[in-house]
Amino acid sequence: MRKLIVNSLLCPVLLFMFSSSASAFDMATISGSAQFKSSLLSKYMKKHGYSFLEEVLYNGRYKTNLFAAKEAEVIVKNKYGSVLASGITDHDGHFSLSVPRDNNYQILVRFHDREIEDLVSYSDVNNYTADFGHFKTETVESWFFLPPLTYCYSCNIRHLEMNESM
Repeated sequence: MRKLIVNSLLCPVLLFMFSSSASAFDMATISGSAQFKSSLLSKYMKKHGYSFLEEVLYNGRYKTNLFAAKEAEVIVKNKYGSVLASGITDHDGHFSLSVPRDNNYQILVRFHDREIEDLVSYSDVNNYTADFGHFKTETVESWFFLPPLTYCYSCNIRHLEMNESM
């Protein structure tokens, strides 16, 4: 009788522990970064809170600066279009989101008036980079309100409509 009572109490506990640990194995972490290029001096961008990453060659002959796209919106969807997770990049343009394990993910990243949407396989979810291309402007103030899309590094960058309230 005592054995039966112990087994009846122990079985639900073991089942709960097994189901909890099994669900942890079914999760994946998607991490990466968002960045953009700009000809603006790094001291101006730092003044406005943007992290300077490095100086790079732009268009094969001009030097430009690479900055972290802070506070970019990141949305991860499954193949059916259901949102699995969402978040915001940190000051250095990095993000990390926990999602259910799958073979492919649709990653959507929005920064100012641009949007990048990519299909990313499970093997590439730990080093995803959203490059928003080059933002060109003469003054910092106009860049913050409406950055013009001068050209596209990759065809998956879309120009979005901006609200007048910004």
